[in-house]
Amino acid sequence: MSGAANGSSGSAALPTAPPPPPPSGVAIAEGSTTANGASAACGCTTAGVAGLKLTDGDGSFFQLRTGPNYKKNGKKTASKPHIYAPVSIDAFKRDSICYHASEHLQLPPPPDGATPNASGLPRRLVINLVVPADAPPMMALKSPTDGACFQIVVVYAASAAALSEWQDEGTPAAKLFARFIQNAPGGMLPSEGDLDVKERLKIIPWIENAKAVGLPGWLEGYNGKPALITKSGAIYRGDDYIELTMNLYRFGFLTRKGMHHLLPRLGEFELHCAVTIEGREDDELDERTILAAKIQGIDVITIAKTGVLPETAPSSPSLKSPSR
Repeated sequence: MSGAANGSSGSAALPTAPPPPPPSGVAIAEGSTTANGASAACGCTTAGVAGLKLTDGDGSFFQLRTGPNYKKNGKKTASKPHIYAPVSIDAFKRDSICYHASEHLQLPPPPDGATPNASGLPRRLVINLVVPADAPPMMALKSPTDGACFQIVVVYAASAAALSEWQDEGTPAAKLFARFIQNAPGGMLPSEGDLDVKERLKIIPWIENAKAVGLPGWLEGYNGKPALITKSGAIYRGDDYIELTMNLYRFGFLTRKGMHHLLPRLGEFELHCAVTIEGREDDELDERTILAAKIQGIDVITIAKTGVLPETAPSSPSLKSPSR
């Protein structure tokens, strides 16, 4: 479980603060298109929503795996500061999942503008979190993997200089992330490519005010517990960005039940979330937080927008039990 930690040293400089997102409803120039040639919808749909706050997190708060011989010792230590900082957040309500949402949104620009990026890493990292809108069926023989949902899309960014500095350090975490960016196969349920690294993505959700809001005892054990994103993850790449979709429809029954139980109260929580790539062998450790953000007031039931992303027919239900 994640826990509080003191600061760390010897890390790459954090990127300079990205420019603020455009205001809600910002106009898009006529004829503006996305990378796939479709008409662009505007991101940052939640800008100005009362009570909603997206701020930079603290990567060093999270306790991550450290070597040597983690398999034997199980030791964790405070991470070095994170690399990507949050820029914008969107929330959508849909009848089915929109994969590769970045294709249909106007993403915030890189933090250093038109500066060439020779780091080999994307300056923008997009998290597309899919949360089922309905309770999971208890007796269904087939578990749906698509359907009515809320999608929370958060864009993170780092400057080319910060990314190059990190890569030049040559740390195990930097090398592992570069392998993930370059080799992890794209799309849903890929059958070939570096599947091992593709299924190393790990999210760590932490509710800072869990006691104050009265988190049920049966859910307390999940607070701060890392979740490995395996079959539930889908990767999409574009112009200087990578989008990581996390489909909670593919999580286990108890996790989905817990999430549905919390959904109406999501706006009450003070969330502190991080993402890392799981290191396993000594030459992949220590782990490092890739991104971190604090989110307050994300009452998706109230603020989620409809009609922004194109609707698509839900995919067929899975014939197998969900798996993260």
